[in-house]
Amino acid sequence: MIFIGGRERVCFIDDEEDSILRLMPVFRETGDLVRIEADGEMYFVHRRDSQVKRNGRKVSLAAIEEAVLSYNGVETSAAVFDVETQQIYLFIILKNISEMSPKLKMELDQHLHLKLPSNAIPNTIQQISSLPLTKHGKINSKRLLKLVQNRQSKPESVRTYIEQEWKRLLNVQKIESHDNFISCGGDSIRIIHFAEDLSALTEHPLPQLVDLLLNDTFAVVSAYIDEITTANETVPIKKDLKMDISSDVGDRTRKIVERDDKLIFSKRGGEETIDLPGDFALKLGWRFDLRKCVDASALMVGSTDNSKVRVFIGSHSNEFAAIDVETGEAVWVVRLGGRIESSACVSLCGTLVIVGCYDNFIYCLFGHDGEINWKFQTGSQVKCSPIIDPHSGHVLVGSHDHYLYCIDVKFGTCIWKISPTHGSIFASPSVSKQPHCIYIGTLDGKLCSLNPSNGLVFWEKNLQKPIFASPVVTNDKVFAANVNGDLYCFSHIGKQIWLFSTIGSIFSSPIVIHKKFLMFGCHDSKLYCVLVETGHVHWILQMNSPIYASPFSLFNCSKERSGHVGVIACITGEIKLVSVINGSEIASYTLSGEIFSSPVILKDKLVIGCRDNFVYCFDFGSQSTT
Repeated sequence: MIFIGGRERVCFIDDEEDSILRLMPVFRETGDLVRIEADGEMYFVHRRDSQVKRNGRKVSLAAIEEAVLSYNGVETSAAVFDVETQQIYLFIILKNISEMSPKLKMELDQHLHLKLPSNAIPNTIQQISSLPLTKHGKINSKRLLKLVQNRQSKPESVRTYIEQEWKRLLNVQKIESHDNFISCGGDSIRIIHFAEDLSALTEHPLPQLVDLLLNDTFAVVSAYIDEITTANETVPIKKDLKMDISSDVGDRTRKIVERDDKLIFSKRGGEETIDLPGDFALKLGWRFDLRKCVDASALMVGSTDNSKVRVFIGSHSNEFAAIDVETGEAVWVVRLGGRIESSACVSLCGTLVIVGCYDNFIYCLFGHDGEINWKFQTGSQVKCSPIIDPHSGHVLVGSHDHYLYCIDVKFGTCIWKISPTHGSIFASPSVSKQPHCIYIGTLDGKLCSLNPSNGLVFWEKNLQKPIFASPVVTNDKVFAANVNGDLYCFSHIGKQIWLFSTIGSIFSSPIVIHKKFLMFGCHDSKLYCVLVETGHVHWILQMNSPIYASPFSLFNCSKERSGHVGVIACITGEIKLVSVINGSEIASYTLSGEIFSSPVILKDKLVIGCRDNFVYCFDFGSQSTT
């Protein structure tokens, strides 16, 4: 339990007299029970005084939770009480056990009977994959109780139940078998909550559900859950590794794309150095209408000997545009075959722009006029942002068909493709220089290290929950985050170094700043800055809403106020610049629409997309001129 007090001062409670000062130091019980880890970090467990009245007798829910936690194998617990039925429901998370067997359930029941009085024995013990939390990080008892009530009223038909939840979440009146959750108005955030609720309600882990909700139909989702819940096996057998290496590529794939040393570019999660005035502010320069939501992040490309910089970005309208960063005028606009959430990348030679599309294709366009050089068809939607392997110049991009593709950037020929897991690939891959490895995260929660020559797996780690954030690499570390709010640090040989946990889902891809700090946003409405070496908190900044976007690193080289600056955007439209040293706010600007796009900076321009259909460009101007 946490006690608060000190030698210098004391808070008087009710009618306490001054005589209590003779007992200094005075410590007060907070009633908060915590778990202290080996590194000294404290994690809230529950309140000691969580008492309820059951059939006229007082029962401590905290005592029930403590009793079950004393059983070896139980990691976390939460007890909830239904006042109307006078029933107590106990939820538990087990250590390294995918499903609670009848034998284990009986042993837990016997253990509780030895530890608790008869009136405190829970009516049911239910395994759950994760405990829902409030925005303040406390266990959400109301949501747990709702899960119980939903399960009790759940219709016999799984299909009927899923249909009810689908309609409720998306506020639709009718569902067809061919409907897709995203096309009905859903998004990845609601999918995560839907998957967690269904897993808890069916009492089965559903490892492929997030992937299916993103890509497949209502009929496929229903059939999958029906199959899992009626089968003895709870986890499908892992499929054989699928790999295809092109045998007819020929000599041309061995040609390395020539590098343009005069090329400068900036994309999501990058870093830029500029000289900011001492009293600077974000000043809106222009906005460009892309007709529908702009969730993609910008690619900005220019040259060291030319002041002209172009912004490449697409939207849900299927339009992909090149925009002059100075004027905000379109250089060209092309219409692709589907909506665009993928952020583009540029070839090493600086002349080709590559982007993924919802029509299952990867497009390669000439940067100067938008003409299509080639397009490559995958087996499903391409929401993943492609990257260029700096060693070979090849395009690396994932698809929702579960494959990672390595494509020749000049000719659009597949050099190899591999499907190492059951999961789709949403997050952009990352490449380490030394050792030369490719890292991917998948929607079935796997982090994989791959051989760049042929795509074969060096090692694989199970992060348990879907990975939407792109992995980030340094000389000796790999960082990856999942939607359970866990940020992992591994060595390049796959050894876990540390784990940092938040209370919200992480969609924001982390960035490394000054080789010392790791910054990322979270759905608990906080911006985190942790130490690269240990994972310990450097500072935490409370934002006004959840964060989906990835931060950007800016180094202010001005004499007046030099230092590293983090740039972040939250869903409600707020853009903030904060000091990396202490997390203090330096400047801010709020747009009228939601922001899922990440800020990108090149030279003295900041570009970001918005769900009000516009791309915005800001200057770093003096406050006196705004």
